[in-house]
Amino acid sequence: MDLRLLNEPAHKVYEDLDRVIEAESLWADEESLASYRANILWRALGDPSFLPYPAPQNTYFPADIFRVSSDEAVVDCGAFDGDTLRLMLSVTDDVKAFYAVEADSVSTQKLRSYIETLPQDLATKVHELDCAVGAERCTLKFAMSGAATSKIEDAGVDVDCIPLDELFAGTPVTLIKMDIEGAEYDALLGGRKIIERDSPILAICVYHTQADVWRIPLLMRSMNPDYELFLRAYDGDGFQSVVYAVPPHRQLSQQERAAALWPRKQIAA
Repeated sequence: MDLRLLNEPAHKVYEDLDRVIEAESLWADEESLASYRANILWRALGDPSFLPYPAPQNTYFPADIFRVSSDEAVVDCGAFDGDTLRLMLSVTDDVKAFYAVEADSVSTQKLRSYIETLPQDLATKVHELDCAVGAERCTLKFAMSGAATSKIEDAGVDVDCIPLDELFAGTPVTLIKMDIEGAEYDALLGGRKIIERDSPILAICVYHTQADVWRIPLLMRSMNPDYELFLRAYDGDGFQSVVYAVPPHRQLSQQERAAALWPRKQIAA
């Protein structure tokens, strides 16, 4: 478990209580609401025993929330060594385009090595973008550790930070994933135009800062009031939580969700 949240004072939850309560009304299913309440309890009380019960599978592509198709144009912010691309190819064997955004040059070397193992027709659809993403264009100091937790650091190497609105001004996208160590909120602000334009599915990590679990869902809803919002907890202890925003044209029926959940219920039984 990443214990950084324990170093953020619990009174921040109470100081932002109006928005904490507002976010409670956003969730599309009972599992999301239960996970949200558990997240708030653990932040407010500092007791990890309140962490939500984790989903049985670590993924950014949960079958009970949305379907992945071969027509996806995916923006992977925090592409690391290609781990999200691997996950996606486990649920679909093709993709229209995959934009791997990664600022850590050590990780991008591993990413390139993985891309070289892919079939040529698939490899040509994967586009590497060596930069950070944020609310505005600037230069950042970034740690080149090659770790999944690599992030902005004062002692790091200069990298370009480019808003998603600039990177994809002329390029439609269908799905945006972010795992960028606390920079998710600013990156979403920098992608507001393309999110409003394309209504992509959003899969955004919300466990890196104290407030992300409520302020990011509220931001998503402000960008598109028609988004359905889901929250899932992962990785054994339930700490690593991801919010999914699904636009109307990608939402599943109740029957489709029930069918996708059936194997999980069988395992639980």
